[in-house]
Amino acid sequence: MAWDLENARGINAVRVLERTGKLDLDGLIQVAYDPALLAFEP
Repeated sequence: MAWDLENARGINAVRVLERTGKLDLDGLIQVAYDPALLAFEP
């Protein structure tokens, strides 16, 4: 993989964090355990 391309983990992090509003520590922990996987979405 080229160093200048974004990997799936980064794309998923952006997708998940865009859906959230202001986060506290507990909210960040809940978002971190999001079971949705980008590879299985259309």
